[in-house]
Amino acid sequence: SKGGCVTLDEVKRCPFCGAEAKPMGGILKTATRGEWKHTYNGCILSGFVIREDKVKIWNGRVRDV
Repeated sequence: SKGGCVTLDEVKRCPFCGAEAKPMGGILKTATRGEWKHTYNGCILSGFVIREDKVKIWNGRVRDV
């Protein structure tokens, strides 16, 4: 991360639908500093908010989609 901020390439895809953290992707940086939000796309995690201090937990999984 740059200056303590999590960048797009540091947030992994959704483990259920594969939504990516990218501009206009399925996981978007919110206006609130340090949060990422899964867009509403029918996924079980639609609307889920990932706080910047929880990205390590979000990314910590056995395998990627």
